[in-house]
Order: sequence, then C-alpha cells, then structure tokens
Amino acid sequence: MKKLSLTLFYIVLFSLVSSCSLSKNETFYYELGRVSKNDYDAIVATIPLKETYTYNDVKSYRLKFREKYQYDFSSQPNNTEEDIYSFLTTRGFSPSEANSEIDVIKNRGNRLLFFNYAYSSSYIMWMYIELQ
Repeated sequence: MKKLSLTLFYIVLFSLVSSCSLSKNETFYYELGRVSKNDYDAIVATIPLKETYTYNDVKSYRLKFREKYQYDFSSQPNNTEEDIYSFLTTRGFSPSEANSEIDVIKNRGNRLLFFNYAYSSSYIMWMYIELQ
C-alpha cells in the first residue's frame, strides 16, 4: 500500500511539474506596425463583420495592415508570456485585459490588437501576436 501511495504521489508530482513547464515554454511571435488613421479606417472597412474569426482570417487581415505600415515596423519571435503581458500593460491595457488577450491567443492561436500611437492621433499602432 505504501509503495502504491508513493507511486501515485510521483505520478501527480510529475504531471504537475510537466504542466507547469509546458505553460512556461510557450513562446509568442509578434509584429508591430504603425498605419495612418485613414489607412486603418480603409482596411477595417474591408473586413467583414463576423461573430468569430478563424486563425487564417486573422493572419490574412494582418497582411492588409502590414502592406500599409509606415516606418515603425518590427517583428520578434520567441517572446514569453511575461514579455507580451509587459508590452500590453505598458501600452494601456489593464492587467486583466492583458491576461484576457493572452488567453485568447493561447486558445485561438493568434490575435490582432490596436492601440493609439503615443506621438500623434493621426496614426494607429497594430500588433499581430501568434502562439509559436
């Protein structure tokens, strides 16, 4: 009985360690760009309204913004969840909003986010985040 209890303990412990290490190993890729408010409005007008968007929908809409980016474009692979959280919370997302967006990315695989450009109201920043 003692051997069975010890074996069950190790199985539970191993599964806890495995699940913790799996979530810590998730990495994210992101792209970030700036588009004019006029380009933003024109692109959004071409995107059909749906209740939900597929992974491929989001990926294709991101290309529309990528084609119109101005100056501030960057991409970076291998970001941790903490990197994405920090980026979002320093761009005006509340901690709960940032966590909610990260959960969406984990569940759907990708996300397209928008926020105001700090230096001019004539521009919008877009960010595409994908679970790697």
